[in-house]
Amino acid sequence: RYFRPEFINRLDEVIVFRPLTKEDLNIIVEFEVGKVTSRLKEQGLELVLDQKAKDFLIDKGYNPDFGARPLRRAIGQFIEDPLSEGLLLGDFKGKKRINVTRKDEADHLYFDAHDAPKEDTADGNAVSASAEST
Repeated sequence: RYFRPEFINRLDEVIVFRPLTKEDLNIIVEFEVGKVTSRLKEQGLELVLDQKAKDFLIDKGYNPDFGARPLRRAIGQFIEDPLSEGLLLGDFKGKKRINVTRKDEADHLYFDAHDAPKEDTADGNAVSASAEST
């Protein structure tokens, strides 16, 4: 299908979008999770996602047709909803740090709360999400 010449003549510029790379998607995940992290800091909690958790969110939230828009929904479903439930149930009471990871090929993420901050998660690839973009 082609556009009619009358329509084409009304366009000022053509902008070509390139597909998002894995690095682009990681930056977007860090930025969006950083918003959650900053809200948790107000409650004295630190949220840390390892690369497996980030990859899981990218797999669930990236669609080549829609770009990164569904990532926000995936973060809500797989990070914010379980965190909210845990906070309401008191699962994180008295804890300081919540490590998030994906184990094996599970279709969900695991939340492991600790009293004191640890250096790394089990696989040694902990990456603290922050609200600042790089």
